[in-house]
Amino acid sequence: MNQQKVPDAIREYEQAAKLQPDLAEAHYHLAQAYARLGENDRAREESALHDRLRKQQQAEEERKKAQAGQLQFSIEGASKR
Repeated sequence: MNQQKVPDAIREYEQAAKLQPDLAEAHYHLAQAYARLGENDRAREESALHDRLRKQQQAEEERKKAQAGQLQFSIEGASKR
């Protein structure tokens, strides 16, 4: 990314994060952009937020997989009766 375009990118990613606060990608890109500008504290904050959101998303995906497995087990069990 061109150094001159970093402030524009930050505004765009901040807007995306404002519209969808749980959008991990926006926080990841914000962290990268802040780091490019040398705003290390803000970069660390956004990086930590990205990590937290990603972990939440992964936990939710695992929960959904487990539910799908349970549903399939229930359906298979019902069809054998």
